[in-house]
Amino acid sequence: MLLGGHLDIYTTYESYLATLVHEFGHIYYNSQPLSVPNKRANLEYLKTAVNLFQEKTVEKFPEIKTYRSFAFEAWTEVFAFCTEYYAASLFWPKFKKALDNYWKVNLTKLTQNPSLLTSRTPHYLAATIGKILMSKHPSDWPQKILQS
Repeated sequence: MLLGGHLDIYTTYESYLATLVHEFGHIYYNSQPLSVPNKRANLEYLKTAVNLFQEKTVEKFPEIKTYRSFAFEAWTEVFAFCTEYYAASLFWPKFKKALDNYWKVNLTKLTQNPSLLTSRTPHYLAATIGKILMSKHPSDWPQKILQS
């Protein structure tokens, strides 16, 4: 669902398969040990992710020293987002474009009204951090998320 409108990208065969991959990401992640959160830099991360979804060049990525001790408890969503997004980039290019558009629109709206960030589901933060992670570490994002 789009903030303030409707944009359901999960109605295709590819999106069904991507959902299976996403749920596998949860299962795998949940079998790993966890760390603790911090809440300070969400808006900086959000703005960086919006730029990445808009295909703008990001010169300096925000520093996330220990990925698993980030500002929200749902790291399982980050891992699941990344597995789904990565699979979409390999197997379902149309669905990946739909994901890019969906998150570009939704995260842009959040940057315009950051107070909404705390009321959104962990999926919004997962897309934010996941996009940054995968852009900064395209080949070793799983290790970065799972490191403690």
